[in-house]
Amino acid sequence: MSLAGIVGSLIFKTTGLLLVNPAKYEVRAKQGEQDPRRAPKYPLLNYSLRSSFAEASREAGLGYLAPEIAAGAHSRRGSIETILLPPFMGPLFASIAIASREQERPLRVLDFGGALGETRDFVTAAFGDHIALDWNVVETDLYVQKATELKLKEPKFFGTIEEAARRGPFDFALFSGVLQYLDLWREPLEHPVVRKTKYILITRVPVSDRDIPFLQTVETADYKASYPGRVMDEATLDQSMQTTHGRALSWDLDHHMGELGVLKAPAVLWVRRT
Repeated sequence: MSLAGIVGSLIFKTTGLLLVNPAKYEVRAKQGEQDPRRAPKYPLLNYSLRSSFAEASREAGLGYLAPEIAAGAHSRRGSIETILLPPFMGPLFASIAIASREQERPLRVLDFGGALGETRDFVTAAFGDHIALDWNVVETDLYVQKATELKLKEPKFFGTIEEAARRGPFDFALFSGVLQYLDLWREPLEHPVVRKTKYILITRVPVSDRDIPFLQTVETADYKASYPGRVMDEATLDQSMQTTHGRALSWDLDHHMGELGVLKAPAVLWVRRT
């Protein structure tokens, strides 16, 4: 059976889920599409071009290290819905199914930039007891502290990839919507524990034929903050992976970025070369 056939068989045998009409979930960043009289259900996003990542960093200030971001974070445990999921969830579920088919023990996952572990909650809601998980999140100290305050026993939280590496080796590494916000984005990808991981999923990363720095402003009901980021040079990102991994599957997805337009944001499952 082909890899695509294995994916389809695994997903429908273990979940019975059909992901429908994902466009209804998409957060539109264009001005005027949100009613300012209502608190946003999802973050209100704005993107504006900058001359360099350094300039965006200076303007953003604390960025992801702003205390109000973690202070306003909430665990959605117990309130996860699996209907009208965002489009990037399909590749995630498929990739988890592929990685888990070889395991007779819990699948060891490294989730870099995984916030309070909601991704694990969605995977658990989708697959139930069919796939056992050993999920490990690498996040800022503020998020690690918030997870402790909320007394979250699962997943496990770590402030650095070095700390998380002690629980390795891992079967699956996830970089979801994180690399574009890192100045030194190669460092986590080139960490030995990541390079030794068989499957790596990179998703929710806008790409183009060159780097395009931007400042992203996020407003929720709890806080407003700015982050430096970049539309990533797709060829450079691919080259950084190809030293140890090859493309196994990819999905053609878009990322809506306001005045920057609609960018490609493919989900790519990489497999380690033997």
